[in-house]
Amino acid sequence: MAKCNQATCANEGTNRFTWPGRDEAVICDDCLPKLRGVANAMGLHLQVQPLIPVLVIRDHVLGPDDVPALATPGRTGSIKP
Repeated sequence: MAKCNQATCANEGTNRFTWPGRDEAVICDDCLPKLRGVANAMGLHLQVQPLIPVLVIRDHVLGPDDVPALATPGRTGSIKP
């Protein structure tokens, strides 16, 4: 995985983002709220997408380890609260 692109951060990136007119970069969950705040203050749209898709079903979050079991034909998965 790529590291967060913020200068003072050493975390793994969890989201990719794009400023208008700039190349895509990677940011972690800890730095994302500050980046959103800067974008909002500047009046810019910040496009953000998770690096790892997450599926939410009725308030239950399923990660990448859960999804293959649910998507495999002939298999059933259970969602635990």
